[in-house]
Amino acid sequence: MSKIFNFFKTNFGFFILISIIVFSLYGKSINYELLDLDDVKSINENIEFISDYRNIPKLFLKDCFYENIYFYYRPVLSLSFAVEAIFFKENPKPYHFVNIILFIFTFYLMFFLLQKLNFNNDILKFIILIFLVHPIFASNVVYVSTRAEMLLVIFSSLSIINLINFLDKNKFLNFLMTIVFFVFSIFTKETGLMLIPICITIIYCFNLRISKKQMLCLIVPVFISIIFYFYLRSIAVPKLPVSFFVSNMDFYLNNIITGMLLYTYKIFIPGNIAIILDKIKINYEYILFSFVLYSILSYLFYKKILDRKIIVFSLIWFLLMLFPTFIINDYQFLFHRILTAFLGVIMILVLLIDNIISKYPISKQYLLILFSILFFTYSFASYKQADKYKNSDILWLNAYFDCPDYSLVLASIGKMYCRNGEIEIGYKYLKKAIKDEASLKKYSKDLACLFIALGYLDAAERIVQYCKGDYIYYDIMTIVYNNKNDFKKAILYAKKANEIKPYDSIMLSKLSRLYALNNDLEKAKETLLKIKNKTADNYYVLAMLYEDLKDKQNAVETIKKAIELEPDNQKYQLLLSEFLEKNY
Repeated sequence: MSKIFNFFKTNFGFFILISIIVFSLYGKSINYELLDLDDVKSINENIEFISDYRNIPKLFLKDCFYENIYFYYRPVLSLSFAVEAIFFKENPKPYHFVNIILFIFTFYLMFFLLQKLNFNNDILKFIILIFLVHPIFASNVVYVSTRAEMLLVIFSSLSIINLINFLDKNKFLNFLMTIVFFVFSIFTKETGLMLIPICITIIYCFNLRISKKQMLCLIVPVFISIIFYFYLRSIAVPKLPVSFFVSNMDFYLNNIITGMLLYTYKIFIPGNIAIILDKIKINYEYILFSFVLYSILSYLFYKKILDRKIIVFSLIWFLLMLFPTFIINDYQFLFHRILTAFLGVIMILVLLIDNIISKYPISKQYLLILFSILFFTYSFASYKQADKYKNSDILWLNAYFDCPDYSLVLASIGKMYCRNGEIEIGYKYLKKAIKDEASLKKYSKDLACLFIALGYLDAAERIVQYCKGDYIYYDIMTIVYNNKNDFKKAILYAKKANEIKPYDSIMLSKLSRLYALNNDLEKAKETLLKIKNKTADNYYVLAMLYEDLKDKQNAVETIKKAIELEPDNQKYQLLLSEFLEKNY
């Protein structure tokens, strides 16, 4: 037993312990689906694009949804999805497995960085374990699109660790890794730019020595990296003028104040961790708790009970890493965003507990009891919290409980009912989601699809005019004119949609079918052949086209490919038999 205990006290043993705990809590998420809250848009809807290795350079010239219309520039996140898509396509298991691994490394590297900064090793391990199982971080593991936060913590930690080693040992490899991981950080998420003031602060607060030569060595490549980053970003995403932020200052200030109060409260008193929250009102409970907490921290600072420089650095880390998340136009409070700022909280807690144990050694046994209670309580809460992310329907039902008036939630509930065939109920929720012209434009596709399902084709055509010129517009118009049996017009709209998203396999399938309905079988075949990652159904349709074109050899070979993908499909087996019996 003592050998096992001593093993877990080592750094490698602690890594194994973290891994065991995380897989025990979240291993079940490997069987979860990808969610219709960015996952589907980031992966499923663009699988043709990201699964083609030739498109990897293009990821650095597009926003995080592979277009040029959103403001989020995160090519390293996109690259991580692309690697999995190349090998595993749309299979959700590898994406969830990778998220679990990244979560393990996120907390281990936070531990390793603070150990490098000489925080009390034993206390640090206990604090890391407490927050490893904290329910506020469950979404970071089970919601695939939150991966950016974990990647940012990993790259930021590695950059700072190598910076410390470079300043201490002056080795070129450490210098190179400092810059490389800094570049990875800023290309992972915009918040990575906060590493510059954080690194300056860490040198001062932890009394790290830096020579003029080392300073110059760091400044030049960092400056070049930032210029290169902003250059690529200017190509990939639209620019927001400064006037936009100035004119919306009240909105952002409200987000920052309410967000800081809410996040601070939930760190220490988790309670119900909502999936999504919108327009939080200032709660007196949050205000009182934050006032007491920051008053205690001010007292500890004023009386020099805790190291002032480390308190300053902890607060700077917390504020700088969290602040950029509030500068979003349509802001929602999502708890996964706090992960990048959390290192600041851990530092203060380790300092405080170290101070208490030093002055009152008897407190150690009471703290161990508190640790045990929190560890098992948080573990149970996290295990249950993860279940809210099993699939999109469960996600949105839970989100509706948390935020019943938010347009995104109402629209998603409406779409859920429509998918399940309850069109009238779906329409009621979609109607509630339309609160202004902006929301009408945002959800016009969903309303149009609903009208099409009800047979109101002219109503669908009118409502989709709100997003005229977008991919959505051409997609809906394709469906409308297909249902009107006007295949020539439907083809024109489908071709426009295909020009915007040439890798969209669903649109290519639609276009191919329209060509076939318009008796242009050659074009139908050529279009279907453009799909890189064909499904069994794609091969089935293609085989039928070859059969109509009297190309028996290709018809047989193609249906065999469908059978390889779905060997138990009797329809494909029957078609193969028919092809083999025919003589053209």
